[in-house]
Amino acid sequence: MKRIILLILFVSSILRANYLITNGEIALFYDGKNNILTNVKAREFSKDVLSNLQILLIKDYKIYRARNYYTQTKFIDGKNIFYMKYNINNNIVESYIVLSNENKNDMFIYTNLNGVKWNEPYKLVYKFSPLILEGNVENKDGYYKYDMLNFSKDDKSNILVATERDFENFKVKSLETTLLKGLNERIYLVKDIENKKDDSLEIVFSKKKPRFSNISFAEVMAREQKFWDNFNKKYYYLRDTVINQIKKLYLISFSNQNSLNMNMSRAKYMEQLKVIYLNGILNRERLIPEFNFDRGDSIQNMFTYYYYIKLSNLKENSDAKTLLRNNFIKVKEDIQESYKSITNKEGDWLENSLVFYNFLLEIEKLEKNELLFNEIELMKEDIRGK
Repeated sequence: MKRIILLILFVSSILRANYLITNGEIALFYDGKNNILTNVKAREFSKDVLSNLQILLIKDYKIYRARNYYTQTKFIDGKNIFYMKYNINNNIVESYIVLSNENKNDMFIYTNLNGVKWNEPYKLVYKFSPLILEGNVENKDGYYKYDMLNFSKDDKSNILVATERDFENFKVKSLETTLLKGLNERIYLVKDIENKKDDSLEIVFSKKKPRFSNISFAEVMAREQKFWDNFNKKYYYLRDTVINQIKKLYLISFSNQNSLNMNMSRAKYMEQLKVIYLNGILNRERLIPEFNFDRGDSIQNMFTYYYYIKLSNLKENSDAKTLLRNNFIKVKEDIQESYKSITNKEGDWLENSLVFYNFLLEIEKLEKNELLFNEIELMKEDIRGK
């Protein structure tokens, strides 16, 4: 139960992006100000793949950008299913973004067009702005390919390439077998809608030949529901709001590579320490990464000691005890400097004081008072009073 409480305490410091959508391998953001999906990342490629993804409708040579008709967004289940609703002149369009928990490199986009009242044919357009700025779009057997982006296709779909201005003027290049995408051009996957009430698109992020699921959206949702139902059973004794936070943390911790990047800002480094500890709690099979205990900052060093000890406790090994004994003088200096920083109320001193106090408790447990010095009880008493 203490671990669950600790997970919840981490929420405010780790989950800074209210509109982060992820399955641990793919991540993107919903930009609530501009009503678009942005910064699509694939962990396999260690970089952003798309700067943004948008949905358009075209009828009678008029382009309707769904972003201009936003009415509602929400998460469904964990952080990997996102719902968007648009009202285009009393025509309701609903879109679901699903980042698969079964096949981690798969993204599904389902668009419900049942609320569109137009009787005449129109077009549904998925607009992609790749960050691979130039390259060939290929018409493959059963799919379209652009570098690591692989789009499912059907007999009503086509790929167009154009700059945004040219697209607005319907000056486009149409894909037949291979088509060069220029520097400022976007990729438009266009589908003809005739007597059709919904549409599904599957995107696989892979440089190799992709494996498409080729299943209905109802089956996609059923599999995701089964995954989250099994997840919920582990925490049946908790409130739904708590379970939802744990889901978010599970996905974020899954996506974090189990290594510490030392070349980052203080805030990012300390955030990464917390996420790696979550890996230890939620994915116990993962190894403890290598830690650097000399960040040139006593507070950062103190956080590093603390989370290293906590991870070692999860693994039930004695590495932390050995570390403290072999670095007694440095640990003592970092404790004293951290104490000064907290008492002077420097930086985020409230959070620092909480971790500092718990760190001192961990030392007591590990060393059974062998490492203690006279000031430590006074420090604990002082911190308790703050």
